[in-house]
Amino acid sequence: MASKLEALVDSRMHSRSGKELLLDTPVISQEQEQEQLMAQPHHRLQEFGIAYKDFYLNLKAAIQDDDCAKSFQLLKHARSIAKKLIGS
Repeated sequence: MASKLEALVDSRMHSRSGKELLLDTPVISQEQEQEQLMAQPHHRLQEFGIAYKDFYLNLKAAIQDDDCAKSFQLLKHARSIAKKLIGS
């Protein structure tokens, strides 16, 4: 009887430790996933800031340039940047 009880306890201990290991694994991967998600908005924000800076630099250059053809090209480029910013 004692050996049966000991075998039962032993099997439950192994199944519990297996469950605990399974529970620990997703927690670690969830933490890593959260870190990656936290890094993505920061990266997107930097890209967004760079695009806005490029947009305004093109507008400023288009206004200040005396060459109409070059101003037109700068305005077209600023327009394409604005379209990308609105789309994202």
